[in-house]
Amino acid sequence: MAKRGQGFSLLELLLVLGVLAVLLGIAVSNYLNLRRQLAVGEAAQQVAQDLGRCRGLSLSQSRVCRLAVRGADRYAVELARFDDPEPPADVCARSDFDPVATVSLRAPVRFQGVAAGDCVAYGTRGYARLHLSTPGYLEVGDGTRARRILPSMVGAVKVVKP
Repeated sequence: MAKRGQGFSLLELLLVLGVLAVLLGIAVSNYLNLRRQLAVGEAAQQVAQDLGRCRGLSLSQSRVCRLAVRGADRYAVELARFDDPEPPADVCARSDFDPVATVSLRAPVRFQGVAAGDCVAYGTRGYARLHLSTPGYLEVGDGTRARRILPSMVGAVKVVKP
């Protein structure tokens, strides 16, 4: 009887490589899914922080501050040039605001259900006025996942899954 050499056959090597390729494909898919999920969460946290920043500015500067949606993936934090202590009814349409910051959301994250021109405005006592297309919240997402940013009338901001 002839003694076989030590090692693996070609069939065994191909089988192992096939299993590794399947496992690698699953791992890459999960990694990309996690990155998209984290991007949505980061964008929601950024909007929530900027709402808090806007409230803080309105309290410290004694001026109305608003977070205004400028497009599907952009918004601005702005301070009023007028002296009214509370946001007027037309606060989203007014042009007498100075920009504090303009922020672009990272693709593929966008506002969902919110129209350009919507805004959240804070008066000098820190109370919010919501002028939004959605009933009381801002929403960001990538088409498959979303996070809602819920500004309360008294200034608290909460991020939740819809």
